[in-house]
Amino acid sequence: IGDKAIDVETGFNAGIKTALVLTGYGKKTVETLERKPDLIAENLLGAVKSITNYESRITN
Repeated sequence: IGDKAIDVETGFNAGIKTALVLTGYGKKTVETLERKPDLIAENLLGAVKSITNYESRITN
């Protein structure tokens, strides 16, 4: 989870799911990304809620 392109690229390179938050540098970053993250959220809380909702659907 991050707000910069390097955060998303690091996740891709590690082979994990990625999330971009639109706070901080996120709004400018989303326009410049070559590869889109798995999740784009308004803020960190929104990202956490999306992840936990997804996880609860998988386990139930």
